[in-house]
Amino acid sequence: MMTNRKMSELLDRLRLKNKNLSVTLDTRLRFLILPGLSQVGDAVVLASQKDLAHVKPEDFTDETGYECFVNHVHLTDHITRRTEPSALLEQGLAFAEALADELPRNSETEHFRVILTMEEDECTVRFHKIRASQNWLSSDLDDYEEAIGVLVT
Repeated sequence: MMTNRKMSELLDRLRLKNKNLSVTLDTRLRFLILPGLSQVGDAVVLASQKDLAHVKPEDFTDETGYECFVNHVHLTDHITRRTEPSALLEQGLAFAEALADELPRNSETEHFRVILTMEEDECTVRFHKIRASQNWLSSDLDDYEEAIGVLVT
């Protein structure tokens, strides 16, 4: 995982607190992945999120922006119990890794970026297909104020 300095520090503290980062993904988050992926034009989105977004690819300047909007999951919207930030980050990591495992099943030739962000007590995970002509992230992750980590499939 590529990280900025803030995410690296959070992960180091998490490893000190919990030497085993192997965490079982919360059932409600697993249910977001279980329906699989949907193709919308050239975009790939979580089937569970597609109809909830109420947007179309044409509403965005490019497919990557559409994917990042539709595939944008706030973990606190799905984990109903009160969760301290370290446990939320653990679930964010588990969710990001589960997505990274699922996405290659969509296509053996396409690659994806799974983006994990943590800011105070909010953890967000999103993903998009990697396209040569479209970039959603800054090339320097330390440009971001929030902690950010990126998995590439």
